[in-house]
Amino acid sequence: MNLSFAGCGFLGIYHVGVAVCLKKHAPQLLLERIGGASAGALAACCLLCDLPIETMAADFLRVVGEARRHPLGPFSPWFNLQRCLLEGMQRELPEDAHRRVSGRLRISLTRVRDRCNVVMSEFGSRQELLQALLCSCFIPGLSGLIPPQVRGVRYMDGAFSDNLPLLDEDTVTVSPFCGESDICPRDRSSHLFHLNINWANTCIRISRPNLRRMLRIVLPGRAEFLSSFCQQGYDDALYFLNRNNLIGRLQKWDQCQEHLLPQAVRDTIDGYGYMEQANKELGQWLSHPQSGIQLFCLPSALITAAARLAPPLARQVVRMIGRRLSQSLTLCEQPHFDLGLLMMHCSSVAPLPPPPPLPRTRHSIDNVDADGIKVPQILDSGKGEENDGHCDRVSSGSASAAPLPPPDTALARPD
Repeated sequence: MNLSFAGCGFLGIYHVGVAVCLKKHAPQLLLERIGGASAGALAACCLLCDLPIETMAADFLRVVGEARRHPLGPFSPWFNLQRCLLEGMQRELPEDAHRRVSGRLRISLTRVRDRCNVVMSEFGSRQELLQALLCSCFIPGLSGLIPPQVRGVRYMDGAFSDNLPLLDEDTVTVSPFCGESDICPRDRSSHLFHLNINWANTCIRISRPNLRRMLRIVLPGRAEFLSSFCQQGYDDALYFLNRNNLIGRLQKWDQCQEHLLPQAVRDTIDGYGYMEQANKELGQWLSHPQSGIQLFCLPSALITAAARLAPPLARQVVRMIGRRLSQSLTLCEQPHFDLGLLMMHCSSVAPLPPPPPLPRTRHSIDNVDADGIKVPQILDSGKGEENDGHCDRVSSGSASAAPLPPPDTALARPD
């Protein structure tokens, strides 16, 4: 019997609950081929590589926490989904992962050139396997603008062409949306008739719970939602195994006393909830202006590390620095004297006498024309006496005017 996991983005925690139930109660189902798209391909690869379920849950919650700590969530320019996924796969997948999954793993891809579906099952190296998984999880706009490539061809998320690949007629389909999949949520409804849509080979019922789940594809939920949704995946898988008599160790539903996730998985999800609550309380504490004064006493390395863990801390530090600089700096230089005292001192001092007129090197007389404009006239040597008499009359007519200096002899009587 084969398995197929639907692509679901940040709803992949549902596949974690299904994987826990299958490994615990029906390990024989994991011996055949497993396919999937997007997050379903990641879950299928982890199951075939026999990774611990706690590792799967912890790595998924790490990506969710990285997305939720940004103001715009996964759409923030500082969040790189592809890099987060690649770091987790390089750290958790074994070196011979491509040998373990070759021929058994079916990754659904969408070729960018013609939008056709491609199912890849053979991998020549570990790097090629990682690239195929990254291509299957690439959502244009959310993951970036340029799709990655495998073997020289660019691919994107398989959910655009075949979100739930069927390996054969006996394939057990797993989907986090209520519909006609073998393992899926069973929403209660009072309607006699339901309307289903087929989106990329995935049957989805039109209902309010499914609409909320579709929003959670790109917007990760809180710790409470992730915990309950993972538990729902476990319960739905257990219900399917009991209905089809596939439970190996427990033959009757009444004998299944442990309807909960393993303690290790619950501790992992609860730990993520505690961390998110601590970050929320830290942000509330930093909302008070006087709460972050002691932050300046911390070493720079510690402030940098704390800023990476809690963005509200970095924003508060920037606001505090801005307030400090705005109080200590101004746009223009402040005067260093009292302007009022200076004006009083100037009013008490006697006014200075007017300066004497500048000496003239050439004797000139200003005549006023009809428009009131003064026109200077230069004295000629032949009219020296007449000009002297005119200057005497001007000097006698004005008592305040200063006497003109005697004309230069060189100008009056040239040789």
